[in-house]
Amino acid sequence: MGCRSPWLAVDEVLRTADWIRTDVDAIALVRGYFPTQYYRFPLINDLHYAWQRQFGRERIKRDIADLCRRFGIEDTLSFFRADRFLAENGFRANVPVALSTITRRMRSPPCSSRIGTTR
Repeated sequence: MGCRSPWLAVDEVLRTADWIRTDVDAIALVRGYFPTQYYRFPLINDLHYAWQRQFGRERIKRDIADLCRRFGIEDTLSFFRADRFLAENGFRANVPVALSTITRRMRSPPCSSRIGTTR
């Protein structure tokens, strides 16, 4: 995925079912890197990041798990601005959003480690 949402693939799957984004009833996302506008930072940090944004020094995407750990937030969904995510990506405002974690065991090995191997 490369830290991006695969919107072309999502739209293609929806198209095969004759659906559009407003037909979606629930969204499950993997906790990972999101644009900073989708996070609820503490006020002092929000001001700091706004200052960085003003001068072109803002980090565009940040890992939600790292930020929650840093700010001591246990509920990552409370830190995530799901309302903004839904609005900016064309989903209905009442669609429930869930954030999931991929553990090391769930990840597949990188493609390069599978090249030339036999199973």
